[in-house]
Amino acid sequence: MGEGMEHQIFAPCTRRKRGMLDPSLRASALHAAAIDRVARVWIARLYAARGLVPAEQFYSGRGAVEARAAAGALGAHLYFVSAGLGVVEATQEVPAYSLTVSAGDPDCIASAVRGAFSPALWWRALNDALGRRENGLTYAISRCAGLSIMALPSTYLELVGEELAALPPTIMARVRLIGPPRGVVRPEFAQAWMPYDARFDNADGPNPGTKADFAQRAARHFAEAVVSIAPSANAITHAEMVDQCLKPLSAPVLPRRKVSTDAELIEVIRGLLPKSGGRAGATLMLLRHQAGRACEQGRFRRLFAAATAGSLVQ
Repeated sequence: MGEGMEHQIFAPCTRRKRGMLDPSLRASALHAAAIDRVARVWIARLYAARGLVPAEQFYSGRGAVEARAAAGALGAHLYFVSAGLGVVEATQEVPAYSLTVSAGDPDCIASAVRGAFSPALWWRALNDALGRRENGLTYAISRCAGLSIMALPSTYLELVGEELAALPPTIMARVRLIGPPRGVVRPEFAQAWMPYDARFDNADGPNPGTKADFAQRAARHFAEAVVSIAPSANAITHAEMVDQCLKPLSAPVLPRRKVSTDAELIEVIRGLLPKSGGRAGATLMLLRHQAGRACEQGRFRRLFAAATAGSLVQ
């Protein structure tokens, strides 16, 4: 893996997406059925879709920006890992869709599946429905002679974990796993895991941000501060370099925020809108850091929509 060797970045698709969604391309629009049947119907709808745009334009938000920056730092190929599309190259044209394996989301595909379900089972069914002789992820990693940097939070590692575990050791030696906590990493990925942990989010850290974009932010740091310096190093050396970068930092002390009902949060959000200029991201920051209220991002999106529409959530 010397100078000039081409590398890859694999990043999760983002919740924030551009463009108008076709109502039929939402997981919530699917009729409940066995997982294989659901996957086939979903793929048929994707193939019939119009108005395609490049994936790198469709996925938005800071996570996508950081993923592009990580790829740019190395001149690497950028791929997105999607529960709705499989693995797509950044330049590949995709339809506007909404499907996730995140529990609690209105478009969580688990709600459309009768019988056994897990992210890994869905990933297998999705790729079978796509008709690939070789899974997109395995094929992409196998043909890369450089590093395959997997910027994947826990939910996405659960999605593709079985496939990664099936890679031969010679290929796994070129994989670097960034994002999930050490406690959820399978033993076979232990050496590939890079020790980005809570220290990275210290206010004095190299690239602070939110949990939602942790993996992509860490991948950018890894590309700029580790691989750019030691492109030919093995996984052990890369992990030691990461640890040296983070050693002077301590994990931030998380503030204790007040738990509130939906109706209470909506009223607080409305009160913050003049200060935030009506911007969702700025409002969430004020809600957490100024108003001291606890609210995870999925819940906030729903309540922000209700607050700006002037309706109360029961």
